[in-house]
Amino acid sequence: MKRKNVENDSFIKTGYEWERIQDVEIILRKTIKLTDELLARYPDAEAIGLTGQMHGIVYVDGKGKHCSPLYTWQDGRGNLPIEPEKTEAEKTEPEKSEVKKSESEKTEAEELESRKSEPMKLKSEKSLVDSVLEETSLSAATGYGLVTHLYNLRHGLVPPEAAALCTISDYLGMTLAGRKTPLVHGSNAASMGFFDSRCLAFCRNALEKVGIDICILPQLADDFTSLGTYQGIPVAVAIGDNQASFLGSVGMNKNTVLLNMGTGGQLSVLSNQYFEEPGIEARPFLEGEYLLVGSSLCGGRAYAGLEHFFRSYLQHCEASVSSQYDLMGKLAEEGKKVKDKVILRTTYSGTRINPALRGSLTNLSEDNFTPESLTYGVLEGMAQELYEMYETMHAGTGVEAERLVVSGNGFRRNPVLLDICRKKFGATLSLAEFKEEAACGAAIYATMIMQ
Repeated sequence: MKRKNVENDSFIKTGYEWERIQDVEIILRKTIKLTDELLARYPDAEAIGLTGQMHGIVYVDGKGKHCSPLYTWQDGRGNLPIEPEKTEAEKTEPEKSEVKKSESEKTEAEELESRKSEPMKLKSEKSLVDSVLEETSLSAATGYGLVTHLYNLRHGLVPPEAAALCTISDYLGMTLAGRKTPLVHGSNAASMGFFDSRCLAFCRNALEKVGIDICILPQLADDFTSLGTYQGIPVAVAIGDNQASFLGSVGMNKNTVLLNMGTGGQLSVLSNQYFEEPGIEARPFLEGEYLLVGSSLCGGRAYAGLEHFFRSYLQHCEASVSSQYDLMGKLAEEGKKVKDKVILRTTYSGTRINPALRGSLTNLSEDNFTPESLTYGVLEGMAQELYEMYETMHAGTGVEAERLVVSGNGFRRNPVLLDICRKKFGATLSLAEFKEEAACGAAIYATMIMQ
């Protein structure tokens, strides 16, 4: 099996701290180049499987061409108050006849600098996601595609030529197969929000209630569907990266918990029961099954933040500075031996149900206020947030963590975190067999459409 990674340098810098968008053309160019290289190496390939970033959306026009950036799952516009407050510059804005340079004459650099110097101020009122919950009784987090679309719609940011929207992996599939309209698997459709996973359908009444025209919605695909062919090879409809990772790591096994620790943290378990609680989603999987999923917004970012803290201190000391992760691994081993441990909540970025929540540090004493204790405490906090999600699932469905499968570099590079999870869940633990679990799952799914 051949595995190849390419750097994702597609983020677009903007003047808004809450905005997270990427250049679709860069993503498309790199993935198609990579696909061509793999097909040249494996000319007898029988199918092409696709997966990718969930939740985010890209707009496509009537010819099947993208007409917007990728609005990623990290985009924060859904947490913004409904109405922006005018900046001081806007309040004192001169008449158009007095403006020395028109907007059309501004260079891209000047426009970006302008946005940086005059950030949007916000009134302290309910957010867009709060408004959606109030109007529809549906819970959808910021970064979910249809929440992003609703914000864009209400602020005149939807491209006039936009005919449909889909995830980035759906758009790649469209391009490879030469389609002009997106065809989306339920796993990706559900990730956009406003979706009923029990009926495998968008909540059209709720969408219409908030003012979203359902004509923008993509067509839904059956479980095992081919989009068409690329170089004569069938292209499977894309599936969500969460579902693909589970398929590539766990398969269809029950009572097995998949833990992933990347930028964020995630816990997934297969169930034939539809079960949702605040912070727990029931996501469509395959063959009528669900993935019960809980996600932490920080996860590995909490550990990265601590590394930045240590590195920043060294910079202030004017010491030679390099990555501190190797040293932190040793500190964590020492922190494990401390009996009276600090209690650290790593909800630095809030949670999906409470974005305003912040982290905390308690049980601090003169003896445990050390780099070793802090390092271990961050790892313990990362694991604890996921374990509490499991407890909610267990209480609601009876699902048991008989086995743990862990994936992501956050686990592979940190044996102390593995040890913490093994003890906390009280289950047999193993690393996922393949490092690129989602890619493996997409390949497995592609073979299933051939059967």
